[in-house]
Amino acid sequence: DSHVLKFTKEGKFLAQYGKPGARKTGEKDGQPIYTRNSSDPVSFGRVAKIGIDAEANEAYIADGYFNRRIAVLDVSTGAIKRFWGAYGNKPDDADLPRYTAGEEPQKTFRGPVHCSEISKDGLVYVCDRNADRIQIFQKDGTFVEEVFVATETLADGSVWDIDFSADEAQTYLYVADG
Repeated sequence: DSHVLKFTKEGKFLAQYGKPGARKTGEKDGQPIYTRNSSDPVSFGRVAKIGIDAEANEAYIADGYFNRRIAVLDVSTGAIKRFWGAYGNKPDDADLPRYTAGEEPQKTFRGPVHCSEISKDGLVYVCDRNADRIQIFQKDGTFVEEVFVATETLADGSVWDIDFSADEAQTYLYVADG
């Protein structure tokens, strides 16, 4: 939905960030109509995964099953501190053409924006699943680089999730290819 719930490790409810149903804008023929709003300063669009930067007290929200952005929250208050789209640009909610392998990459996240993980060196790795790419950012949203994975993968894309190896240098990046 369009909100995130916060609990203790024991399961006690602590807070709700965002508003339930915020993306629902009406109904047609008895079916709900939802509208993207990747610039909403309060609510989300079907969050996929949350990366935590405990030192900065921030949560990096892969706000990407419906919206097309990374949103950074203050973990204590739930306030959205900043957000960005692909290449560190303002998120773009326009309809996209069908993905074609080898095409010029879209300047917006294709979606779903499926993960956001913070490496030990302070970079934010973002899965743009259906675009078969990982985009890497500084914590302020400044674009660093992108890496393409199995670009001939169509339909549900190749970059479903990522994780870093447990060694001190995080030598390896693991990619879950759906």
